[in-house]
Amino acid sequence: MTRRRIACIVARGSLAAALPVLLVAAVAGLAQPARAAATITVSSCDESDLDAAVAQANSDNAGDTITFACSGTIGLSSILDITGDMALDGTGQQVTLVGSSRSGGFGVLSVASGVTFTLNALAVTGGGGVGGGGLLNSGGTVTITNSTFDGNNVAAAGAGPRSSSDPRRKAGPAPGVTFPSS
Repeated sequence: MTRRRIACIVARGSLAAALPVLLVAAVAGLAQPARAAATITVSSCDESDLDAAVAQANSDNAGDTITFACSGTIGLSSILDITGDMALDGTGQQVTLVGSSRSGGFGVLSVASGVTFTLNALAVTGGGGVGGGGLLNSGGTVTITNSTFDGNNVAAAGAGPRSSSDPRRKAGPAPGVTFPSS
């Protein structure tokens, strides 16, 4: 065998040995790292700022916390769809989320199946529709603390929070949660 032939065989052997390592490295480079939960701040109490924060948290699906650097009423032109794990936390502010309770209106919050959602220190009012005027839970895990549901109206059960897994359940006991007229 010539030196050239031996060099080719060695080179092919090295390539064959290196190929699995290169393949693993390439696949590992394509994998997305797990995202750490972020804090997203709503700096202006308006629908566009809140929508952007919820869209980011839905996209991250990492348990982000949305906080508020403002106090005020946020009128919604459509329901806030919660499709990723997150918390809405109004601690230190006075924030009210207002839906449309008119005939044919819509709810305020809708939580998708499999999602973990926490609502803390916010008021939810003016939700309307067929079910879950203030909050419709379609199979997620929802925790509500220090929040108020008031003035939510629906054609079926659950004017405040409603769990689609048990339509008779208006809301479970939670500290600081009130339902004056929902």
